[in-house]
Amino acid sequence: CIRDRLIPLALLVLPAVIGGSALSTAGGVKLARILILIRRAGQEFARLGFRNSVVPLNFRDRAQGPDVVLSVWVYLVAYVSMAALMFLVLSFFGESFDVAFSSAIGALTNSGWLILAPAETSTTYHISMGFVMILGRLEILALFPAFSSNFWRR
Repeated sequence: CIRDRLIPLALLVLPAVIGGSALSTAGGVKLARILILIRRAGQEFARLGFRNSVVPLNFRDRAQGPDVVLSVWVYLVAYVSMAALMFLVLSFFGESFDVAFSSAIGALTNSGWLILAPAETSTTYHISMGFVMILGRLEILALFPAFSSNFWRR
């Protein structure tokens, strides 16, 4: 039963959201992106005492520019937005919070139904889940900049 589980739903979906390493086929945000965000947060804490200091962001023994952090933030915002949109769509179709949340994260991270499978599903439910599974599996969110004219001008 949903209410009898000992582990909160957020902790159950966390490994799927994190995903795997950079070249893995696991969906999710990827560990490298999370490490870049953690290092950037560490930089900001180091700069609190010295406002005008310049602290380089090093990742894998290479200095990274601000465009790397910005691209990771944009990807994270797009990822969370897509998960929230899918959650709202599934909620609109009448799914409970737990089923909508775990299905949205499961579709986007290619984990399938993480915890709960809905009892009855409509064709629209399957079409929307399939669309989000394609977005997550092909990492189309990371390819969105390729559709920008600014990307091709460089």
